[in-house]
Amino acid sequence: MMNEDGQPSKFWAYVAVLVGGVLLLAGVATTVSFLGLPLFLGGDILGPQLGQIAGMFLGLVCGSLALFHGLGSILKRRSSSLRLPPIITFLLIFALVLGLGNLVINYEIATEFLFPPLFVLGAALPTFVVLAWAGRKLGWPLTWRQGALAFVAGSTLSIIVAILLQTIFPYVIYNLLMPFEYFAYSFSELATGTSGFLDKFFSSPLIIIFFIITALQAPIPEEFAKALGITMFGRKRVLDERQAFMIGLASGAGFAILENMLYEGVYAQWSGWTWGGVTLIRGIGSVMHPLCTAIVALGWFRARKMGWGTLLKAYFLAIGLHTLWNGG
Repeated sequence: MMNEDGQPSKFWAYVAVLVGGVLLLAGVATTVSFLGLPLFLGGDILGPQLGQIAGMFLGLVCGSLALFHGLGSILKRRSSSLRLPPIITFLLIFALVLGLGNLVINYEIATEFLFPPLFVLGAALPTFVVLAWAGRKLGWPLTWRQGALAFVAGSTLSIIVAILLQTIFPYVIYNLLMPFEYFAYSFSELATGTSGFLDKFFSSPLIIIFFIITALQAPIPEEFAKALGITMFGRKRVLDERQAFMIGLASGAGFAILENMLYEGVYAQWSGWTWGGVTLIRGIGSVMHPLCTAIVALGWFRARKMGWGTLLKAYFLAIGLHTLWNGG
């Protein structure tokens, strides 16, 4: 929970220090390994490097933020207002990153040294555009400590929980559908014989179930997981709706950066030019994760006066927006 001056309780402060210390040590180890790859391994090492980049981001960036702000809270240092540069700054740097990244990866200009930092910036900058724009519109309602801890929660706790839930979710859906013999019978019909399989599949009721599960497999667990970090702030200590909304944006931004790294890293290894296009599309869509989490955070804050139905409505709205984005 957060005190009135924006300080977390001692419990969460010590948790932040512990988690930050572990992440920072892991980040240092990953950095040493990252720097050693070009020296000791030959051939194409871009794939392993991009995997290590995510570990370095979690360790060096998120670990440092958690450790610094956790210690600041324990030492009772006040945190200043979170203010970011104008959005045009982030947009110009993002455009430069896309141009340089495409040149480096496609013309193989010291790729193992130059591309990784451009890769990180390509994944992160669009989310900061969202934070900068919203923060300016809302009057910068957060402190650096609140924003940093929400960001770290979104990129660590939410990621872990989302992975676990997405692993379990298909099995839950499968068991829920098992009692419906009609669908089981349709599946058995499809499974017999290979001729006309696609025709049978697309004319079967199973196609409806398939599309529903595909569309909801990510939104349902992810929107739940991203909202977990919000609860650590304590609803009674969040001062107003603007602050709740920005906390959600910061948490969603942390989640979005890690997800951007995942998708953009896959395409960077597969095709250089594809990386630029996917990074641009992911950049445009970077508003989705922060916005959906902010909606849930707003519902969570309003639930104190308006009841838990408000939170559920916000959660389902976030799922709907997420599903529409995935479908688009």
